[in-house]
Amino acid sequence: MLRTHEGLGITLRQLYEQVEEQTGVRAKQLDGPLLPLAGHRIWTVFQELASKRRWQIGMGPAVPEPIGFQDIQAYCDLTRIRLESWQLRLIGQLDSLYRSTMLGGAKTEQASSAAGLGQLMKGQG
Repeated sequence: MLRTHEGLGITLRQLYEQVEEQTGVRAKQLDGPLLPLAGHRIWTVFQELASKRRWQIGMGPAVPEPIGFQDIQAYCDLTRIRLESWQLRLIGQLDSLYRSTMLGGAKTEQASSAAGLGQLMKGQG
């Protein structure tokens, strides 16, 4: 579950963004670490795949479908890029983290996940 500001029903990030919007002062909590240069390519691939994601729409809220291997294969064929196995695992982890967050099941402090993602980005996973 995302950490929320007690009583307001919004995430801490939303609270910090509102404060920035109203005061012009940016909270340091909004700025994460810089993405390593090696991560830019895989982040771009993930964003492009996620932007074409299908959503399940039913009686409740819309639910993001996972990015599947067929989606990744089609993307790679169309863009003529080749992803290494660690990059495929990283896309899967990013997608799981995204979906978990969208469904309200992720924590804002993702220390263990972030460490695992960092290892995957370095090819150690």
